[in-house]
Amino acid sequence: MVGVGRAGTRHARAFALHPKTEVVAGVNRGNETLDVFKERFGVPGYNDFEEMLRKERIDVACAVLPVRANAEVVTGCARDECGGGAGGAFRG
Repeated sequence: MVGVGRAGTRHARAFALHPKTEVVAGVNRGNETLDVFKERFGVPGYNDFEEMLRKERIDVACAVLPVRANAEVVTGCARDECGGGAGGAFRG
């Protein structure tokens, strides 16, 4: 998951509940929010999505961000070819 605020956490919860997906990492600029996410989902956290892409095996990335930030993350994930390049991170 890239963006683990309220909306990103709701998305991650849905992915975690699905039997064919697994949340494997979270990215957020705010450390307090990221710390809560890491504890809740038991996954590593990053402040930079590119670092997450380098360190984690990700099939599909989900960006839940403000519109301006979304474009950079989606294109970065597409360059990395994570899953469909859809733009945090779950394994399916």
